[in-house]
Amino acid sequence: MRYAISYVSTKSPSVKEEEIYKVLEDSCSYNNENNITGLLVYFDGNFFQLIEGEKEAVRELFYNKIKKDSHHRNIIKFLEKEITNPAYDGYDCDIVNNQFKIDTSKLHKYINHLKVLDPEVRKPVTAILKSIIPDIESRLATTS
Repeated sequence: MRYAISYVSTKSPSVKEEEIYKVLEDSCSYNNENNITGLLVYFDGNFFQLIEGEKEAVRELFYNKIKKDSHHRNIIKFLEKEITNPAYDGYDCDIVNNQFKIDTSKLHKYINHLKVLDPEVRKPVTAILKSIIPDIESRLATTS
């Protein structure tokens, strides 16, 4: 059974900005090795993550790794449910902020993933991505 969890969190104050690259790299490696798909975006001191995979693997990752990870604080889970259609064909990580502009090809990939999400999942994920990428709505309109 496919399953999805999505959350936002804040970077712990003790974590240096330079460490974020390592967090993203480790997350991508672990998730790709464990058949977990989705997206992790770091923006202005915050993380947004959507993970999909087999229910046990996704729950294990969220409840036994992420929730206990000292890189995060103020974890707010806003989605946890069974899904019918996997939206991701791998696991992507990115940094989005004023210093690191988003790669346009990655943005198009994120937008395409949004289009195939279950409608109940698409709404909150789109809302979060809008807060990260302010002009995503206009980009969504031009890629439809």
